[in-house]
Amino acid sequence: MDSSILISITAAVSEKLFKVFAESWSQSKNKDKKQVKVESWLNNNYDKLREAVTDKSVHLLARAEYGDGLTITSARKLLHPHLSLPPGKLRLFDKEFHYRLEYLVLLGLFQRGMREYHITRLGAAFLAMARTKGHYGPVLKRND
Repeated sequence: MDSSILISITAAVSEKLFKVFAESWSQSKNKDKKQVKVESWLNNNYDKLREAVTDKSVHLLARAEYGDGLTITSARKLLHPHLSLPPGKLRLFDKEFHYRLEYLVLLGLFQRGMREYHITRLGAAFLAMARTKGHYGPVLKRND
């Protein structure tokens, strides 16, 4: 992936908005001021963000959408449920999932907790917009 995409996204997110995104998203139906700001930013930057997020990353976001936190191990098991490697190689393989989760943190879609990664307001809004636009079809299914 072109690193300029990440740089332009990071530059576009102001420090003030990033603090809003880094808060845990709650499933409240009320649109508070922070949620309105998130959705406003996303309306202007969705396409850039979409270029930076793969189907597999969206799969991880969707799993965390309803409050379930993800660990590196649970992320690996979600994407590769039948993987069987020796312990040394498994630790190396898990580094890919650590990288993927940290990348999603940098994009503002996840926040890092003590042991788990949780979806942010921006992450939830991104998934909602992706469903509305019909993107990530194999991963996201609309619940009509």
